[in-house]
Amino acid sequence: MKNVWLISGAIVSCVVGASMEACSSGGSSSSSSSSGVGGATASSSSSSSSSGAGGTASTSSSSSGTGGECDKATTLHPPVLDAGPGTIYCPFSGIDGGANQYCVPGTQHCCETPENSTPTTCEPIATACTTGTGYTDWQCEDPVTDCTAATPVCCAPGASIGLGGTQGTMACANFAHTMTKTVCVAAGACTGITMCTSTSECPTGMTCTPFGKAGNDVGGCM
Repeated sequence: MKNVWLISGAIVSCVVGASMEACSSGGSSSSSSSSGVGGATASSSSSSSSSGAGGTASTSSSSSGTGGECDKATTLHPPVLDAGPGTIYCPFSGIDGGANQYCVPGTQHCCETPENSTPTTCEPIATACTTGTGYTDWQCEDPVTDCTAATPVCCAPGASIGLGGTQGTMACANFAHTMTKTVCVAAGACTGITMCTSTSECPTGMTCTPFGKAGNDVGGCM
């Protein structure tokens, strides 16, 4: 009889203490990871499990994809030499849907404004462009047409090219880090992206790689 009461007492204790998790155990875990911007792979996973009088149940899920936005890959645009003296393409300079302007190197530069703000304009080289987020000062894009023998290198100081990677079968556009302007500098003096429109303009062993910057499709030596 004592044995019966002991068993019954255990059952009563289990029922009374159910809300205190005395008779069940459970746990859950989740993990996620992501890496990179513009085409790097991100993955996430989660799992949970529980066990008790009703049996054991578990769920899990995982997903993988590309990190960041995938814009269509850009291409190189050699200057159009028969379009007049202007060879520096000026993004967002078209007014009321008109064609964008081309600035004259040496005497003008393109002061690009953020998209959906005031139109971009070609300004006299002595007039400083507005600086800040979304603004770019384009003084050159191609070293041959936009620079001189004294300063033959078109440079984006302090900038670097980020590779866009892929999203599924689609190649994503390369992009620029910390790029605010381009300027013609002396040979060997560029401490950022050496701009180009063809590989023949790059140092030996480097390739002219297309990338996007704001509204402009340009190239840099890598």
